[in-house]
Amino acid sequence: MSKIIATSLYKMTNENNQIVMCFVIANDNRYSAESAFKELKSLPEKSKIQITASQYKSKRSLEQNRMLWALVEKITIAQSGYSRKEDLESCYCALIEEANIEGTIKYEPALPSSRGMLENEYRVVKEVGKRIILDPETKKQTPCCIYKCYRGSSTFNTKQMTELIDLALDTLSMLGVADSEILAIREEYRY
Repeated sequence: MSKIIATSLYKMTNENNQIVMCFVIANDNRYSAESAFKELKSLPEKSKIQITASQYKSKRSLEQNRMLWALVEKITIAQSGYSRKEDLESCYCALIEEANIEGTIKYEPALPSSRGMLENEYRVVKEVGKRIILDPETKKQTPCCIYKCYRGSSTFNTKQMTELIDLALDTLSMLGVADSEILAIREEYRY
């Protein structure tokens, strides 16, 4: 099934008092819309159609994700001379904290054995403390860790990515780092 990008949504009621939803298709998606319409019309008559709608994530934000990580690597190398995974993650976390973008950091209390599950859900998980909790099942005191969890940049919207890239470019500028890739990013995206 084709995917379609719509720019507007309208709701109407027909003569039988049924709700009719109409989507205005983006101009650059006309072919996809025509293709989807033909596919749907080819279904057996009176077939039910399942429709799933979600917020559109532009390719630009995916490009921004790659761009952000290239900048994170440049900052890390400028600061430490290395681009090891833990250095890249520390730089990434520092940028997120400095940008103070809502919803990008979450504190999670969890058993130490749960860290792996958190690492599957978040980009970076750091232990920031320990607590004793009352286990609801056993009613016994149980050691618990407090984890600071950072969302992955691929989950950010374009606005959040723009804020992080702006901050990364400012950081590189303060570090005195400028090369053709950084200049191209500034030029292409007018940062």
